[in-house]
Amino acid sequence: MFGANILHIALCNDPPIDIIESILQSFPETPFLADSVGRYPLHIASSLGLSTDIVVMIAKAYRHACLKQDLDGKTPLHFACSSELVLYEGEDIHPGNMKELNYSTIVSLVSMFPSAVLLEDCGDMNSIELAILSNACSAIVSILQNISALEHMKKSGQLSEEYVERGLTRLKDLVSPFVLDWFKALIDA
Repeated sequence: MFGANILHIALCNDPPIDIIESILQSFPETPFLADSVGRYPLHIASSLGLSTDIVVMIAKAYRHACLKQDLDGKTPLHFACSSELVLYEGEDIHPGNMKELNYSTIVSLVSMFPSAVLLEDCGDMNSIELAILSNACSAIVSILQNISALEHMKKSGQLSEEYVERGLTRLKDLVSPFVLDWFKALIDA
């Protein structure tokens, strides 16, 4: 872990949330610093399957890290959507090299920057493809697909009222009221 800061190192050791709070208070610049392979602390937290509270705390400290791509083109969302990505070559970070995908973490990251769903890594893989390859539950795949479709339509200026209503109807059984409110706000933006 060349170029890692105290926050990177702490995250790799499964810290309690109060340790992360303390580091962020004492070293507020740490979320803004990438390691030698372009990974920010948010990449690390997302990759290791740490609690959603920790991931959100770090993401709130530096929201734009949600869009930052490492040297392999991977964002924190790529790491959150894959059960098999390894952080550093030669390291076995995850016991058995598998982790459970965390629905709340994925939704939280997408909520901060929905356009992150569209980003592809150097292997032309996006977060949806990684989630499918990781056998993600249908709720995760559906949310990523719906957000991706919405972001594509938003970029092309083709966001219709009918499409929005259909999307909201499909999502209401899959997500919390918080996510639905965010989805509605995204559409109005």
